[in-house]
This record gives sequence, structure tokens and C-alpha cells, in this order.
Amino acid sequence: MKRRAMAGFVLIAAIVLAAPASATEADNGSGVSTPPAVGTQGAKVTDSDPWAALPACPVAVSRPAGAFAGGHFFVIGGEESGGLRNGYAQEYDPGAGTWDNTNAVMPTPGSNLCAAVIGTDIYIPGGYTGTVYLTTLQVYHSASNVWETIASDPLPVGLSGVACTAHGGKIYVFGGSAAGTYVDTTYIYDPAAAGGSRWTTGAAAPATGAYGDAISAGGYLFYAGMRNATADLTSVFRYDPAANSWTTMPSLTTARGAARMWTYEGKLAVGGGGWSTYLTSVEEYDLSTGTGGTWTAGNPLVAGSRTFAAAQDNVAGVLYKGAGYSGVFQNAAESSDFVIPVELQSFSID
Repeated sequence: MKRRAMAGFVLIAAIVLAAPASATEADNGSGVSTPPAVGTQGAKVTDSDPWAALPACPVAVSRPAGAFAGGHFFVIGGEESGGLRNGYAQEYDPGAGTWDNTNAVMPTPGSNLCAAVIGTDIYIPGGYTGTVYLTTLQVYHSASNVWETIASDPLPVGLSGVACTAHGGKIYVFGGSAAGTYVDTTYIYDPAAAGGSRWTTGAAAPATGAYGDAISAGGYLFYAGMRNATADLTSVFRYDPAANSWTTMPSLTTARGAARMWTYEGKLAVGGGGWSTYLTSVEEYDLSTGTGGTWTAGNPLVAGSRTFAAAQDNVAGVLYKGAGYSGVFQNAAESSDFVIPVELQSFSID
């Protein structure tokens, strides 16, 4: 069955990657398989299709950023075996079904990253070098394969493991770890503002946390998949950028530290995560129910992991997952198709 996305419905997805300030994680990666042809992963139209393996990333990493820009999926930065941080921009071409690892590397390589996409530019705020909590705002201009560091407007505080997403031409940064202290801060970056004054502070999140994810859907920003200083959380929060206010959503059924999020068919999905359990399960929430809904099971991931890269293509209707950690460094990648029905072209949440 041919999968297609309908024009006129826009979701901006961003990925966050993160992990604790402690040391190195393990070694090696996992499997390779031939990607399925578009539209062959299943026949359901009320859900995303089952996840299916893609060719493996060239380099196994944990705690990278994930982004979709210019028609390609990127796994950027992250920690490699032995604590290396080479700052690769690993690029997957869905049309060719192949990866490229020859792109320019990050000016300041790091891990515990997130990414927010505006146009074909991928913004990466903060991160961790293994010793330093970064204030850098690095931008990968994917169309020209050029990196830029926004020297005029670094992050107000050095942060590792933040969640970030783009919405309305701005970048929103939630939570993270500031030199090992978990925070509830909201920072907003406006690239159209004058240099030196592009960051402002928003309302604090309802809880401290790091290593979660953020995503834009239906005029709101959602923040979930985080952990605090001692445990994974079930918390899900909704931020209203117009009102600069937070709402607490129904909790996940399973605590998921360093999980990732996607949106499809009016649903919010939170999958994977589990700091030491490496979950394959995915939970879905019907966003049309506002704050009165419940989380239900979605199609599970192929590989259980946390601190992986995630993104989505809202034109072709494909979700992506790559790399991560499951007791070993992973290079596995996978995808799932979804449909954006006509009735969601003007989708909003009450």
C-alpha cells in the first residue's frame, strides 16, 4: 500500500540526546539489514507501521543528536567506544538506502546532544565533551555541509542533556544538567533577533530533568522521556509557547529515561529509553483528547536502547531511529512509515 503525506500539515520534530556526566559506556554496535521499500512495512492506516531495520550507521555512538533536514536523516556527534567524541555528521539517504560519514565534523565535538531544525539548518545547543559542559550553539548548514558556531549568542549556561525543538522559527531548550545539577530551565533562541540578544528565558518546567526529548505538535511543545538525579520519570509536560505556560499531561505507563518522541496521525509517541533497561516498547497518546486521554501501546522498536538519535520526515511520512546505547554502543538504525490524513491538515489541540 502506497504511503504518502498530505501537504499543509506541519510538525517540527527535534531530538535530544543525552547522558550522564560519568565516564564511558561500553563497546561495539549491532546489525545490518536491507531497508524495506517505501510503503511495504504494513497496511494499517490508524497507526505508524511496524518498525523495520535499516542499514547500520557507519559509527556506533551513544548520546548523539538526531535530525531530519534536506530529505536526509542525520546522527550527529555522540560518544564512541573509549569515550571518543569525534563529532561526525552521519547522514542517511533514504532514496539510496546508504549512509555517508564524510561530512564536515562538529567544530566542538560533544555528546549528550539534541538538535532543532529550521529549514535545512540543524541547531545543536550545549553538550558535553567528557570534561566540559558546553555553552556553544553550533549550527550545521546541511545544504552546504558547513558548520558555524554562533559566537555572539552562546547558551546562557553550560548544559548537557537538554531537550530541544523548533517552533515558529525559534528554538526551545528544556532542562538538562548544569555541571551535574539537574535543572528545570526554559531557554528560547530567536535567530531573527539582534546578535547578542537572541536568548530569552521562558517559564520553568514543572520538574527538573535531563536526557529527555521535546517535540512540536498542534501548536504546543511536548517534553518527556527525562530522568532526574536518581530515577527515570513517567512525566509528560506540555508547553504553550504563546502563553509561556506549562501543563502536566497524563503520565506514561513506564518510566523512560533518555527516551525519544515522534508524532503521527494526531498522536504523540514516546519510545525506547530506560537508563539501564533499554526498552523496545513505544507508548502512544491521542492528542485530540487534550489532558483527558490515556497512553496505549504502539508498535515496538526493533532494537531496545536509550540515548539514541530520532527524527521524522513529515513529507514522505517516515519515522527514524539510529545509534544509542544498550549496554554496548549501537550503530543499528530503523524506520517506520506513517500517514498524515487529510483531516489533520488543520490539526489543533484544545
